[in-house]
Amino acid sequence: MSCNWKDYLEAHGAYILSEGTLVPEDLLYTFVAFIIEAGEGQALSDELLSDYDQQVRLGGQEYDWALDECFYILGDIAPEGYYFGTLEGDGACFGFFKEEEDALFI
Repeated sequence: MSCNWKDYLEAHGAYILSEGTLVPEDLLYTFVAFIIEAGEGQALSDELLSDYDQQVRLGGQEYDWALDECFYILGDIAPEGYYFGTLEGDGACFGFFKEEEDALFI
């Protein structure tokens, strides 16, 4: 990362990891790379890292559980007042976004 992602997030209110794709292998590659680059690689399970390496090399198709693990980790590292997920109105734009103060959580 050319700059600290949390500083960028604070300055701009959003930090986009991926946009314009819902291809699971693209998302997995992006999310795992970010988690490692952000210094949170220890949170990734050995199973995910092993399978991730094998899937990237062999083109595996079993990504759901690995993406779930990444979403959980990314949600955990979201700073207070921000969430990890998709941009409202754009389900193919994944990143960290400022929580709306008037949002209702049900």
